[in-house]
Formats: sequence, C-alpha cells, structure tokens
Amino acid sequence: MRTALTVAGFALALGSLVGCGGDDGDGGGTPANASKEDFCANFESLMTDLQGMDPTEDLSEAVDRIQEAGDQMEETGTPADMPDDARAGFQFVLDTVGDIDDNASIEDLAKLGSDMSSSEKDESKAFNDYLEETCDIS
Repeated sequence: MRTALTVAGFALALGSLVGCGGDDGDGGGTPANASKEDFCANFESLMTDLQGMDPTEDLSEAVDRIQEAGDQMEETGTPADMPDDARAGFQFVLDTVGDIDDNASIEDLAKLGSDMSSSEKDESKAFNDYLEETCDIS
C-alpha cells in the first residue's frame, strides 16, 4: 500500500509540475477557464484509479494511468481563479508526468522532484495547497 501511495502521492504532492499558461489569447498553453468541478474530477478519477492498483505488480500500468490523467488534466486546464504560482506548480507536475520513462522503477518515481529548485518547491506547495483547498483532497 505504501508503494501505491508513493505513486499516487507523487502526482499530487509534486504540485509544482505546472507552468504558466492559459487560453486567454497568449497563443497556447493549458486552458485557464476550467470549472472547479471539471478540474477536481480529474484528480478524483486519478486517485480512484490508483487506489485499486498495486504498482509493484504492474508499475507500467500505473505510469500509463498517471500519464493519461496528466493529458486529461492538461486538456481540461485550470480554473481562472487559480493563483499564478499554483498554476506554475500544476504545469511543472504535468511536465514531470509527461517525462516519466515507460520503464520507470519505483525508485525512479521516488526520485521525481528531488532536483527541484527553491521556486519549483514553492510553486509545488502552492499547487498542492490550492488542490487541497479547492478539491477537498488531503
């Protein structure tokens, strides 16, 4: 169970995966007009998917689900009221998830975010705080 929490926790606790972006006419990036319900539904779905898995038995499936969830989160975007630092943390998480090697080990996942800068850590915390407050995830 601890391994499953590590895999799931990485996706949430590394809230720093988000970079600034939006569909406010800047020419690209993650949309910044999602409803809070749609935004939160992505995380709830991911947590439900991962709770029923044992990543020690099929880590590649867990990685696939996390990456698919990341794609969906990027497509959905973030609510307009998300603070810039939290949005930056969200993008950092998406980028990190997208870069996970298909053959990653539990040890590889445990190392994700270990080389984050001070600002990435701050942004990650801001995203995690926003996620917990907005989506009642703790």
